[in-house]
Amino acid sequence: MIGVEHRWGGYMVTYKIGLCLMAKDTLGAPYQGTSIQAMSAADVLHKAKTWAASVIVEDGSWLQVLLDGKSIASFPPGKF
Repeated sequence: MIGVEHRWGGYMVTYKIGLCLMAKDTLGAPYQGTSIQAMSAADVLHKAKTWAASVIVEDGSWLQVLLDGKSIASFPPGKF
């Protein structure tokens, strides 16, 4: 859900970022991931894309951004 803004009183929130492959029409467990602190969804999306550009990404990978275990954004292959 791009465009969702998470405002938490001006402090940093920890998001989980993962690179996943599609398996049986659903995203599998991340094969690589990290935690990123950000103050907004826009900030974390920028940081997630920057992180993904700095690591080896397998063909067909999706970039997923989670907050409290719920996806706030998923980017298909070639869109991040």
